[in-house]
Parts: sequence; structure tokens; C-alpha cells
Amino acid sequence: MKMLLAQMIILVSVLFSGSAMAVTWEELSSDEQSVLYEFRDDWKNIDGERQQRLQLGAQRWLAMNPNERSQMRRRYSRWQNLEPQEKNRLMQRWRQFRDLTPQQQQRMRKGLEQVRKMKPAQRKRLRERFNNLDSAEKRRALEKMQRRAREQRNVRDRMQRRNPNTRQQPRDTRRVRPNPNR
Repeated sequence: MKMLLAQMIILVSVLFSGSAMAVTWEELSSDEQSVLYEFRDDWKNIDGERQQRLQLGAQRWLAMNPNERSQMRRRYSRWQNLEPQEKNRLMQRWRQFRDLTPQQQQRMRKGLEQVRKMKPAQRKRLRERFNNLDSAEKRRALEKMQRRAREQRNVRDRMQRRNPNTRQQPRDTRRVRPNPNR
């Protein structure tokens, strides 16, 4: 009997989870309503999960300073002017990024930050080098980078298993031979 009751509770919660997440227009703050004004007439017909995403977006917008809002408007304008195929390609890349583990996402962000810190001429040379590779060479280069990253993770994981209390980089254990000329 208890098992049946528990299953019914789970079933009901799953069935009504969409409506439980719904946000009524009146529950939005006046600032949120002003940001989301274009959705006002259809708000009750919008899926509860999407309502929450829209509300979160409005909250982020309201937390931005004028400079950040200006930058966001420019990005949105660029997005609106993209071809549908390009939008689809970017959305696919975003989904792939979102599916990465947090550690992989962090590595990607660090790599992007390193590229951004490069001088424009360095970035251009790097891009040209990559674009001049044929597809097989590109695939090999990407596989080589992935293999290196995997090897680095394996070394770090082994070191952490040996000494789980530290997060230090592995140190070089080779012995230094004295210089006979000294």
C-alpha cells in the first residue's frame, strides 16, 4: 500500500511539474513585467519552464549596468542578422559545450582566454595555420590535443590518488647530476 501511494505521488508530481513551475504574470515584479512586456498577452499560454527561463533572463537584464546592456543589444542584433544555418551551427556548438563536464568547460574557457590574450597577428597566424590544414590533418591535430589533455588528466589523477590531500602539480623526480666543471 505504501509503495502504491509513493508511486502515485511521484506520478502526480511528474504530471503537474510543468504547471508547478509556471509563474503567473502577477507574480512577476513590475520591473520584470516591463522587460517581458511583449509576452504579456500570451504569458498564460507559455510553458512553465520557458516562463522561468524568461523570468531569469529578465532578472539578469535588470542586474546589468548600461554598458553591459548595450553590449547585449549589439550581440542580439548580430544574432538576428545571422543566416538560419549559422544559427543552427552555433546552437549545436552551444549544446555540445553545455554537455561537457564542468572541468571540460573550464578548460575550454581557459583555452579561449589564452587565445583572446594573444596579439591579433598571433591569432590570425594560428587561425590561418589551422584553416590551411586538410580535414585529415585537422582531425589528427584535434585528436593529438585531446590525447595530450587526457594524458595530463591521467598524470594529475594518479598524483592525486597517491597523495589525495594535495592538489599540487606533479614535481620532477629526476635527479640532478652535479656539474663536473664547477
